Amino acid sequence: MQYNTEKNWNGRKNEIFEIKPKDHFLEMLDTFCMTISGKKTNMFNFEEDLLNQAKVMDAHRLSSSTKKLIYLSEL
Repeated sequence: MQYNTEKNWNGRKNEIFEIKPKDHFLEMLDTFCMTISGKKTNMFNFEEDLLNQAKVMDAHRLSSSTKKLIYLSEL
């Protein structure tokens, strides 16, 4: 596939995607219920994501207070 680098719309490829309406809140609840009941495995590891986020926040706090570079591997 080639891309046009000109700053205009001439020669640009257009693709149309049809997305059917969906109740995303209901989809989220269904996924949550199926995951906690063991009927479905979730592709995300929320616990690990939260722990990594906490490490980043802790590294920022420590780096800010000590004025030193803090590596996540140190936490």
